[in-house]
Amino acid sequence: MQRQGRAEANPLKAVSKLARKDTFNRRAISVDELVRLVAGSGKRGFAYLMAGCTGLRRGEIKQLLWTDIHMDSPQPFIDVRAETTKSKKAALIPIVPALAETLRLQQKKRRHFSGRVFPHGLPSVTSLTKDLTACGIAVEDGRGFRVDFHALRHTFASLLATAGVSELARVKLARHSEWRQTDRYADAQSLPLFTEMEKFGASLPSSIASLKSGKTGQNLSKLDPAGDAEGEDKIIPIHSQSTHLGKAVPS
Repeated sequence: MQRQGRAEANPLKAVSKLARKDTFNRRAISVDELVRLVAGSGKRGFAYLMAGCTGLRRGEIKQLLWTDIHMDSPQPFIDVRAETTKSKKAALIPIVPALAETLRLQQKKRRHFSGRVFPHGLPSVTSLTKDLTACGIAVEDGRGFRVDFHALRHTFASLLATAGVSELARVKLARHSEWRQTDRYADAQSLPLFTEMEKFGASLPSSIASLKSGKTGQNLSKLDPAGDAEGEDKIIPIHSQSTHLGKAVPS
């Protein structure tokens, strides 16, 4: 209204943006769990594979057309139309070999490729829960984090991180506006933190405790003007020894 000259001031300027709060936390599933879910869910496995390998949202997958999928390209990709995305921006999603093979099998079953890829819709929450249980995959883990269809998008972001995909590429592939969003989607429990720490550990000496320089630390007894017998423990009052430190650390 200000830009159009219909208001001199913005009465909503002091109103802060509401923070979105999820009703529950989602967890990412592992590669092994994704394979089991796809293989053990019959026809619904195709939808799970699409979500887990592209990061497309439920609404985006529902509107996906066969004409959006370019399998004849040297590097197959999905052309996500702007009108179907949350941000209303077009996107290009590369197709991984496992998904490409499934798409080719699905194309052989169809006579025309002008309609929707999923003409009968996507699995419901109830169907997904049953499929997870049948495949031996916990719907809820020990943290209380749950798996729903959108959790497959979290799975996509987490698997990208596990595979060592660069941060910039992960942001672009997840189609987020900033890194913080992508980082929030990556499930810390699914990341190879112990494996990465092993790399760090391998760069250190096998036993740091054995590395002795021959020098000892400063003798605290020398800081006491009165002096004490050698080897006797002494508590040094901070306030009496250092004025500025005494102000920084209240008694």
